[in-house]
Amino acid sequence: SHNHWLARQAFIPNNAILSPYVTPSIVKHAVDKAGLLPNGSFKNLSDLASQKQPIVLVDSDSAFSFASVSRQLKDANVTVTVVKGYSRDALVQLQLKAKVVVDLCMRGTERMGLESSLQGAVFFTDACKTGADKYDFPVSERHRTISAQGILKAIHNYAEEVMDLGQMK
Repeated sequence: SHNHWLARQAFIPNNAILSPYVTPSIVKHAVDKAGLLPNGSFKNLSDLASQKQPIVLVDSDSAFSFASVSRQLKDANVTVTVVKGYSRDALVQLQLKAKVVVDLCMRGTERMGLESSLQGAVFFTDACKTGADKYDFPVSERHRTISAQGILKAIHNYAEEVMDLGQMK
């Protein structure tokens, strides 16, 4: 299995779990462009924040479930982008610009939240399937709850939210 949630569902022992793999070029980009440090923080938060825009990235398989929150965010002048069909280079540039990334009811260790977090996006999910597993996705309960209000708070208080200990790194 490739994560703890799936292993528990299929009664697979922990020693058979494979950790998710992140392409070295994604990590290098996060270090070079976002200032990612080995401890998960960012070396120049003001520089990172200056690159960010009020953009919320939504994993393509979450778009339908996120529709009502998406409308509320758009009404608040937030750009909501469903991620589908982007080249690897275009996606990493978009992740660097986005303040928030959303992936709902994940059925496995999906890369969108992890890779976007490395680029300095604040990650939100829900307590459905893999998102419910605090080992696979170690985020605070407030980042495991989806609401326009919570996402807007993360956008408006970006510097505080991205450095929150309840954020995945």
